[in-house]
Amino acid sequence: MGADYYMELLTPLYAGRRWIITADAAAGATGMVQRVLDAGAEAVLVIAGNEGTGPQPATEVFIVGTTGTTMMDGIRGFATALDTPSPELSAAIDTFDPTGEATVLSNYLISTGEICGRSVYGMARPEWKALEDKMIIDEVWDRAEVDRAPSAIVDPTEKSAVHAALLELGSGDGAVLVADNTEGWHGGGEYTRYLAPGTDPAPTLGFFAEHSRRVRIMPFLRGVPCSIHGLVTSDTVSVFRPVEMLVYRRAGSDEFVYTGMNTVWDPPASVREQMRDAARSVGALIRNEVGYRGAFGIDGVCTATGFVPTELNPRLTSGLGIQADAAGSYPMGDITRAIVAGADVDLRLDELERDIVAGADATRTGRWLRPITHLSVTETTEQPIAYADSQWKPADEAEATATMSLGPSPQGALVYVKLAKNHGLAPGGSIAEIAAASFAVSDKMWDTRIGDLIPGYGNAFGVPVLVVAGLLRRGDRLLLCHRRPDRGSYPDVWDLPGGHVEEGETPAAALARELNEELGISAEIPDVGPFTVVGVDDTLEMAVYLIDRWHGEPSNVATDEHDAVRWIRIDELHEIDLAHPSYPDLFRSVVDV
Repeated sequence: MGADYYMELLTPLYAGRRWIITADAAAGATGMVQRVLDAGAEAVLVIAGNEGTGPQPATEVFIVGTTGTTMMDGIRGFATALDTPSPELSAAIDTFDPTGEATVLSNYLISTGEICGRSVYGMARPEWKALEDKMIIDEVWDRAEVDRAPSAIVDPTEKSAVHAALLELGSGDGAVLVADNTEGWHGGGEYTRYLAPGTDPAPTLGFFAEHSRRVRIMPFLRGVPCSIHGLVTSDTVSVFRPVEMLVYRRAGSDEFVYTGMNTVWDPPASVREQMRDAARSVGALIRNEVGYRGAFGIDGVCTATGFVPTELNPRLTSGLGIQADAAGSYPMGDITRAIVAGADVDLRLDELERDIVAGADATRTGRWLRPITHLSVTETTEQPIAYADSQWKPADEAEATATMSLGPSPQGALVYVKLAKNHGLAPGGSIAEIAAASFAVSDKMWDTRIGDLIPGYGNAFGVPVLVVAGLLRRGDRLLLCHRRPDRGSYPDVWDLPGGHVEEGETPAAALARELNEELGISAEIPDVGPFTVVGVDDTLEMAVYLIDRWHGEPSNVATDEHDAVRWIRIDELHEIDLAHPSYPDLFRSVVDV
């Protein structure tokens, strides 16, 4: 069927009318402006917080001029400007639309049904937006029968209650705290904090006391941050493919750093279906309970034992948008607004789900960004870059595997990276390390000072040290090594080959070295990184890479560490003692049984 069907189907909604499009960054509206003009709109006005990074819309633009030290500050400033229009904005709208007949295209920043008397098309209901409150979401998971992590909601100023919750919920990996919506909805991890084991909670609680009345506390979850997305109508819940969220930490800081997303990563097949099932269950629940319509996303973590949800985003998110773009530029904004507005059109949602999932699986993509506060930029500069030999470098157009841009933002500047169609990254493991490494180019070229970003499985805050392991797969068998009975740690058990990351090594390089030292092979380590991370104990966490290609026949070379190696099938696991209780589920996830 393809995206053209939806373009033609929804074109009559725009033809012959005047439209107002709002966007916190004007560059973010460029594609939609062209879409509406191509559909035959009489005229289009863009209201934007600032110019943003990238090509500008080919139409009249009113810049509000919002600023903010963080992304959420900028977004909230723009939302306030829409809620309470200035005389200058009101005059610009009246000049564009003197008869008052223009219509505003809805987005998640608009909180009222009109702007300066102009109605909003496809406006979400307040009870739908209320689902973004992190304080109520665990009840939603429970009613939808979706497994979740334990949690507690406390007043951040009540030290005894916070202490009790941390003792109960803060595992050996620490705890995660997130604010309520006292200051409005929030995203990008800006009101989320990490407390490492043994850390003084006072500074973190001071932050929450300033910005919230309640916080939710839950255990820190080791694994790959990710999301799953759905689309709800009166009788259908369509669900799409998982997306990796690029979320990091910084050494010595309690803050999380959200940068973007990608579809290069794949969870194990069983977890993928678990995520899709969760989205269907949640979509059906919110439709039945609050009459929800339109797109939504569920954020969470792909752990060694499966997907664990953390929050619900009741809106069209970028995670669904990049899938729709990769699959063939499906107009998800048009489709979502038509559903919310109750438009009488045949959306063929079964076909839409099938085509976007298949297209997004076939064409992998990703994009990530960071706002920069110490620079002030007024124009966008683009630099082609290429990833090769485990590092990024500036490149010419022919060699480029991504484009890096520096442009305006409410914070002063913004670095934005988008993978090229020919990016060359093989589908599979996390690309968090690869994405973070790209910012070294902007730091050197433009002095952006982003610095080191540590993925969730990295070593920070005094949490366990990272080790790497290779899961060698040959048909229905996996290779295990038997640790010698005289080993000081984990003696006389079957384990994965691998070891510690030495100073100056990347995890991939460390694994290649370890597999050569222990098995005598030259392994092809996936560029995309580990496909899962296992918390071994309080001192170690293990990034596991799935290895399907190597040169040489594996044998027991490291006889001081192992006394045997063995290819084993899943149905033989009961015969042996394994080094970690998560291994059986982990092994089953990568072998058809």
